[in-house]
Amino acid sequence: MVLAEPEILLRSSSMWVTISLCLCAALLTTAASCGPSKPAEPRATQAWTATSAAPSSEPASEPEPVTSAAEPAPKKPADPAFEGTSGVTEKKKPDVSLARVKSVRTGQHEGYDRVVFEFEGASVPGYKVEYVDKPVKDCGSGEPREVAGDARLVVHLLPAAAHTEKGGVTVKDRHRRVEQAALRQIDQICDFEGHVDWVLGVATPAPYRVIELTGPARLVVDVRHKIGHSDDSGG
Repeated sequence: MVLAEPEILLRSSSMWVTISLCLCAALLTTAASCGPSKPAEPRATQAWTATSAAPSSEPASEPEPVTSAAEPAPKKPADPAFEGTSGVTEKKKPDVSLARVKSVRTGQHEGYDRVVFEFEGASVPGYKVEYVDKPVKDCGSGEPREVAGDARLVVHLLPAAAHTEKGGVTVKDRHRRVEQAALRQIDQICDFEGHVDWVLGVATPAPYRVIELTGPARLVVDVRHKIGHSDDSGG
């Protein structure tokens, strides 16, 4: 079939219009698909974060002032260790056989000084303890005995001996300086015919006490310290 020229032109125009529409549609589709993409949402992650404490409505407390430890109060003089006596203490024992002095020792304790007379056997002999005002004398020679201290406390032991049957002395250190709080010196001044005497030189007249002990047999004489004296040693 031979088409007329006008008809050919009309069909050509329609075809171009169709092509143009298809191209536009294709371009729009491509543009839509090539447009900017929606940004990806950030991936949720778990993170540890430090939380600050909520501010307190109360005012901050003031720091306590630093104070030094209080100085200890001065030590008060200790009460006497015992009441004691300054008079004569005597105990007779006529039924006790002769007691031999084995040793004599001294010691310093809190509040008093101590002298211990230890005997052989199981019994303490009779005794008389007293302060004397007159100078003491050696019972053998009669010579005065110099004793340190302002007071003299004499311990008489009866019946007693400070020597063996052969005449040997049982206490070798019979004259000694002590220099303790109360005691200054102790001396044996007699060992004759069942009498044994010792003199205790005391710093100043002070109350004393007498104690009998067993196992072994002992006679203890404690002389009290002056009130307010500070003990520096023990014994």
